[in-house]
Amino acid sequence: MTEVYGPPNFTDWVDSAWREGIGVWGVSIELTPPLAWDPKDKDAFGGSEPLAFVNMETRQVVVNYSLLHEMNALHCLPAVLAHEVGHHIRFPHTLGLAARLELLMARILPGAPRMLLNLFFDLQVNEYVGHTHAASLQEVYRAFSRRAATDSPIFAFYLAIYEELWGLPPGDLGKHAPSLTMDATYPNWEIEARMFAQTFWSLPDSTLQFIYFCSIIARYLTGHEGKQGKMPMSGDLIRPTPDDYANALGGSRAVDNAIDEATKKGWLDAAKSGEIKSKDALAGLDRVLSGMPGNQAAPFRRAIVNKHYYRLVEEHLFRVPPMPNQRPPDAFIPSTTEDWEWGDSPSAIDWTASIRAAGAMAAAMPLQRTLLPDESDKKGHWMPHIEIWLDTSGSMPDPQTSVNAMTLAAQILAAAAIRKGGRVRAVIYSWGDPLISDWMQDEAKARDFLLNYSGGGTDYPFTLFKEHSLERKDTIHVVISDSDYLYNTKENKNYHWFMDALDRTEMYIALLQSADGYTQTALKKALEHPKFRLILVPNFTAFAKTASDLADTLFGVRR
Repeated sequence: MTEVYGPPNFTDWVDSAWREGIGVWGVSIELTPPLAWDPKDKDAFGGSEPLAFVNMETRQVVVNYSLLHEMNALHCLPAVLAHEVGHHIRFPHTLGLAARLELLMARILPGAPRMLLNLFFDLQVNEYVGHTHAASLQEVYRAFSRRAATDSPIFAFYLAIYEELWGLPPGDLGKHAPSLTMDATYPNWEIEARMFAQTFWSLPDSTLQFIYFCSIIARYLTGHEGKQGKMPMSGDLIRPTPDDYANALGGSRAVDNAIDEATKKGWLDAAKSGEIKSKDALAGLDRVLSGMPGNQAAPFRRAIVNKHYYRLVEEHLFRVPPMPNQRPPDAFIPSTTEDWEWGDSPSAIDWTASIRAAGAMAAAMPLQRTLLPDESDKKGHWMPHIEIWLDTSGSMPDPQTSVNAMTLAAQILAAAAIRKGGRVRAVIYSWGDPLISDWMQDEAKARDFLLNYSGGGTDYPFTLFKEHSLERKDTIHVVISDSDYLYNTKENKNYHWFMDALDRTEMYIALLQSADGYTQTALKKALEHPKFRLILVPNFTAFAKTASDLADTLFGVRR
């Protein structure tokens, strides 16, 4: 496909341009030579046609040679390649930074298009590449403007920034659609572009630069007559992985410091900065996943959320490390007998079993036994079985859209029991048929199951508790709910079943968020039962700490 473009020795010419592009950054780096863009990949870019991009996962640069040829800009290939290498080497260098800034943007500018992140990193890359290849970069932008005049005020303002950066006359890079009347809609926009160019590249770090970028670009988001317009060269940023987003959800001191600094400089007002810092970590995922097909967005979200809850669980528990130089258990359990053969150890012969089996021929047909270690955890060691009853009624948030403190508490208890070598079963209920897991010994499987959500009203399944209490008597049952649980106990028939089942449990613990004075009255009979424990949680934010304390009490697992 690419042989029709450029000089006859096209491959050698691309190799030369590739070496020149890498050389711009003054580093020695091993990257796979660029590949040609495949038009079949349009779906990955929302149907648009990128000029070039670098896949940050595979570190593979891809170039749309046909588009460069159409724009009469093939001679600008070294600058284009230098630009893409810059994304790999420095801006953003890792998808972790891209994920962190994308989630920050979802808080600062809810509803803003994802392409702003790409424009931001391009500002950083082009300033550096422009030291040696400014003329080529300018030609590429002019060609794009000629090819598709746009009515996007963001793109008009964006090109004005580059005109200031490179000392070009106003309008040199941009050809706008006739409908775009920047002067009337955005007075002093060129002056603002000049101030931006003087300020942006003087800021000390990427996070502060990004907040400043968002605070200025917000003015141009509404667009002409409420429309944002088409944005050329803005869809070539590859989406970070679930791991990148999950790590970014954990917050960052650099982000908090940048928000404080931006507030001091007046780029964010104090009320907004406080809201940004306190906003739920999962609140920005809808914006992040917008544009993805539904069959991709749902599992992508679940993977992100799962990893985020795992990090939250780790804040409250520790993973028991193996003991150094730990001796294997002593071998003292005899195996079944088997024929002894020449070469086997004579000490393994079981003469009693041999004589019983062969009589006088025992010496010629001896049997042997080996001793095996007792690897069972049952001897002198309690194996916890815990059943977690998680209330997921409508008064609690969906754990995939907002951090649900009760879901987190359930995951902490499940992880603690499994790390102690035990087994966990979960019952997720609200109204109607509950979701019931198998007995689980896999932490990841338990954590994922506990992300399920029912919604609706609260109806504790007393009959199901009775059935489960009949299965085994060594199970600890923990219900995690709020004051609705108390009102479920008002039904005398259910309460009678409940009290009857308590006798068949190892222990029953009610972990409740309730300040209701009705608590002692509603649970009076249960509180008199020796196997019932009530733990009141003062507020939802305290659920995780309370669950951690309970896990440590039950299983001795504490960070």
